[in-house]
Amino acid sequence: KLGIHGSPTCTLSFGENGGAVGYLVGEEGRGLNHMFTMMNEARHKVGIQGIGVAERACQHALA
Repeated sequence: KLGIHGSPTCTLSFGENGGAVGYLVGEEGRGLNHMFTMMNEARHKVGIQGIGVAERACQHALA
């Protein structure tokens, strides 16, 4: 999280006896594709967040 305290996070549990229990997201066998799609969207969001932080820092410096 690196200091982004409002960022929603969760823990992963892979089960202790008999494997993980959970839900299938997307089509079976396409998990890597879905993961890369999610990561690309996250990269855009992090970039936009950085622009917002830089804009506020600039405003604060000029005030």
